[in-house]
Amino acid sequence: MAYKRINRVKNKFVISLILCLVVGIGIYSIWSYKMNYEMIMRYTDLDENAPDFPFGQKKVDARYWILEKNFSKIDDFRIYNPKIIKLDIDENLKTCITDLIKKKSSVYPALFEKIKKNKIFINFESEISTIYLFSIFDEKTNMPNKDYFLVNFDNYEITVSRQNLNSKKEIYCSDLDKIDQYIISNPELFKKLKSINPRFPEYLNR
Repeated sequence: MAYKRINRVKNKFVISLILCLVVGIGIYSIWSYKMNYEMIMRYTDLDENAPDFPFGQKKVDARYWILEKNFSKIDDFRIYNPKIIKLDIDENLKTCITDLIKKKSSVYPALFEKIKKNKIFINFESEISTIYLFSIFDEKTNMPNKDYFLVNFDNYEITVSRQNLNSKKEIYCSDLDKIDQYIISNPELFKKLKSINPRFPEYLNR
């Protein structure tokens, strides 16, 4: 009888051990998926009673982009495209930058005066350098096709977002500041980008 009781105890222990192992593997699999492939997309929430109104968040499965397209997850919101299409240095970008400088004329009066006197952007393409930063998932397409760039010119920098909708590309300029302020303000982001692309931020999309 004592022998049978010992066997039952051993069997219970083995079964408990197996169950713990299965649960542990399951928890690790969920954690691994969330860490490596699950991302979050912000979207416009029109429900005024929603806790995050006017913006909501939903989870996105990024496995296709990471495994098939070799994208790199930066964090829950941002992803890096190794084959990003360069930001066009054209009249649209020039107009976007100029309009932002005019809006910030009270903050950067000297730069605004240069614009008024046509002392910058004479040779626009040679005066501009761009660095690709990251992409985010877009609520209209559920794809990571909203790209962000850092644009440098005349010891200043701005952030440019580019929305890719079919064959149409829309750009928006924001965050006019002295050069290198974005890097200083986002050290963890740049550390991550440097680990993904060792040439970053020296790599200029020119």
